[in-house]
Amino acid sequence: MFRESAISIIEDYGLPLTVDEYAAEIMPFYIERWPQAKALPGADRLIKHLYELGIPLALASNSIRKNIDTKISYQQDWKASFTVILGGDEVEHGKPSPDIFLEAARKMGINAFHCLVIKDSPIGVAAAKAAGMKVVAVPSLHSQAHRYSIADYVLHNLLEFQPELFGLPAFEDWVQDGLPIEPVFIKGLASDGGEYKGTTLLNLSLGKQNILHIDKDSSASLPDQVWGIYFCWAKLEMNKIFKAVMSFGWDLFSGTTKRTIVRSKQMRVID
Repeated sequence: MFRESAISIIEDYGLPLTVDEYAAEIMPFYIERWPQAKALPGADRLIKHLYELGIPLALASNSIRKNIDTKISYQQDWKASFTVILGGDEVEHGKPSPDIFLEAARKMGINAFHCLVIKDSPIGVAAAKAAGMKVVAVPSLHSQAHRYSIADYVLHNLLEFQPELFGLPAFEDWVQDGLPIEPVFIKGLASDGGEYKGTTLLNLSLGKQNILHIDKDSSASLPDQVWGIYFCWAKLEMNKIFKAVMSFGWDLFSGTTKRTIVRSKQMRVID
């Protein structure tokens, strides 16, 4: 996944670097930030659910083992939740070879046929299918969604995962028709309407006047897997806090496959 993203960045920005040179420059910054890495929506929920049920879990990544430990160190109890943690430096061939998944299954003492793999990259999906495992894809590259078509299931995010489809007990954390999740934070500027170029535009329905402009940096910081309808809290500059609802989706018709705010680009205050 790193090599794929590195190639895209080098091409998009016209950087005079090879992938290896880019890695040497950027890795120190990654290593510094890895301990602060936040989980994708639904990841912590799923890991805790399966661990509490006694389901063996393996973490198999192309990253070298010491980097995996650093990346998950921010997440409380994650390391203890996995029966097996396997890095790309611990097998002969990395993904898209199936070696790492087959070795993880062997260490867990489970036949590969009975394993389910959840992956966000096309290379990981291909490797898991080559290992003869069932695969749930949660794409991190929505612009290349066609590359995930070999997966058994494709989800927008892990909050959509239904364990009962795979013979596992269902989640029991829904409250009526809502699902409590880890918070996602977005910041923007409120104004009295009009265009605000270079931003994602949201209509905050307060007397049909106030507009919430979410700047590019704030919107881009959201994981691609943030998708669906969210009930939230909106705090305006007058320090009042309102209940609100907003919907995230993907614009698949503009030719750019960019994220947008759906439902007429509105975030509605409901309090």
